[in-house]
This record gives sequence, structure tokens and C-alpha cells, in this order.
Amino acid sequence: MVAILACLPTFHWSLAHLEDLLLHCDGFGVAEGGSAAATASLGVFGLGKAILNFAGLPVAVFAVAFLVAISRPAPSSEPWPWPEKLLWRAIAFALLITLAVVLAGGVTQFRDRWMLPVFVLLPAALAMRLDAMGDRGRKTQATIVFAGAVLAILVLPVSWYMQVYGGDSRGRIVRMDYHSLYGQLMSEGPVRTVISSWFWAGNLRLVDSDLVVLDDEIPDFAASIREPAVLVLAADDGEPNSIIFDRIAKAGYAMDTIHRQVEVPQLLGGTPATRQLTIARLHRITAP
Repeated sequence: MVAILACLPTFHWSLAHLEDLLLHCDGFGVAEGGSAAATASLGVFGLGKAILNFAGLPVAVFAVAFLVAISRPAPSSEPWPWPEKLLWRAIAFALLITLAVVLAGGVTQFRDRWMLPVFVLLPAALAMRLDAMGDRGRKTQATIVFAGAVLAILVLPVSWYMQVYGGDSRGRIVRMDYHSLYGQLMSEGPVRTVISSWFWAGNLRLVDSDLVVLDDEIPDFAASIREPAVLVLAADDGEPNSIIFDRIAKAGYAMDTIHRQVEVPQLLGGTPATRQLTIARLHRITAP
């Protein structure tokens, strides 16, 4: 009941802003399987893959640590206390709700991070289970702490390398020199609103906290625009520009026919040393 009450404001907003809520439903791959059976199969497979990617490593470490400790003589585990039962039942209930949403909504695409609300209680549940195992559980905990520390140390250099040179190149978001970009945006006059097809432009608010920065997922898009406004696009964003063009048109604005190309330096090295952006000023074509 407490959870339902806490979610009521979000439910109310969602019902009152259905267009914004459903704006990016294509990101869920709804009904991409064609038939109902194929869509359900893709959904269950996608959910299973997301669960494995999110919880696979900690569960694997837990299993190995338990096998190492199982040879240690110890009395049998204590009966499951009610707080631990509550946690495991909450996790199971969350999985059932997620599966029901997947099947009912025809969802076929997932992001691993979407599993966080489902498995947020998993570490606590595992820790309580180990506490109930006595000496064997303490041995398991020591192994898990050691494995976690080693993995954390190994991940640091790898993650830095991936941010600068690897992955899908989204590390360029943090490497862009936003002070330089901000200066180039203001070089032809003041700008109060920056619009982009992706959320990377939001980092401009680190330079100017009064700047309004919008992308195609922002609710109340039209009402948030403050003139003068510009559109900033990167050719290598990997995001379709048609959506942001449509939102700009619905808001009553049009792009200037003269576009400006700028080169923004990228920090921390790498190739290329700059990123090319296109800047177009926006003009209102309909009355607010």
C-alpha cells in the first residue's frame, strides 16, 4: 500500500501526459515479433538476457564462494527469518510483474539497467542468507569481499580505456570541451535555449546553469523553449533527427536555412581530436 501511494503522483502524471509517456515506446521494440507467439518469445528471451547480464556476475561469484565454503564443517543453517522471506518474495513478485508487463505489452527490447528496480533487494537478500548460514556463511562472505575487491581494481583501468577509446564511442559525451562549444554557440549572439536530438547537450548546463537544454524526450517541450533558441546536431549521434524535427515543428518553430558547422575539441586525446556539430537558429512561425 505504501508503494502504491508513493507511485500515485507518477501514475497521475503519466495519465495526464500520455503523448510524452509513449513518445519513445519504439525503444521497447513493441510487437516486433510479428505474431503474438513470436513477440512473446522475443520478450521472454530479452528479459532473460537482461537478467543474466545484470545479475549474472554477482550470482556467479556468490555460487563459487559458496562452493569454496561448503567443504567447511558447520551446523545446518538457521530457519529462514521473516525479513529474509519478505525480500525473496518481493524479488519474485517484481519478476512476475515484469514478466506480465512484457507479455501484455509486447515488449521485446531491454536495457540491462532496467533490471535495477527488480533486483535492488538482491544484495540484501543474499547477505541475509549468508548470515543465516553461520560459519559457512562467514567464509562465503569473506570470499565474496575478496573477489569484489579484485574485480573492482581490474575494472577501473578497463573502464577508463573503454570510455576514451572503446565501446560504441559514447565516451565522447564526457570528452567534449563544453566550454568551447558554449563559446561558439554564443559567438553570434546570446542563446537561451539549446535543442538537440540527444541528451548529451544537457552537459552545457555545467557551463551555464541558466541555459534551457531540451531533447526529444523532455515533457512540455514547446512551453519550455526560451528565445533565442538554436538546434545543435552531431552527424555521428546515432539517433534519428526526424523526431526532434517533428517536435520543433509542432512547437511552432522552423530552422534557419543557413546552418553553421563548428569543430569542438575533444579532451583526453583520441581520434579524431575534434567533433563536428551543426548549429541552426530557430525562428517562431506560429503564435504561442
